[in-house]
Amino acid sequence: MGLFIDRDPDKMISYGKQAKEVIGSMILLMKTVEGTLDSCAPDLDSNTQREIEKLHGFVGAFMRDIAVYNDVAREIERKGYVLKDIRDRRIV
Repeated sequence: MGLFIDRDPDKMISYGKQAKEVIGSMILLMKTVEGTLDSCAPDLDSNTQREIEKLHGFVGAFMRDIAVYNDVAREIERKGYVLKDIRDRRIV
């Protein structure tokens, strides 16, 4: 992975965009699951409601962790644009 990251700005930009799309889909899915469970929670027994609360804790941790990956993807994409700009200036 290091080779294309260091040398190919188009691949860096593509990787960053794709990673952000996947991360966005994962976040949307997790929020959808949480919302669906929350809407059903009042009709469920107390044990199930406790498990939903545990899930919220896990989802919160997941959101914090995935934010780091999103930041890395954004940074790789940004550096790809910078590298591409530098290389384009050298060609001219």
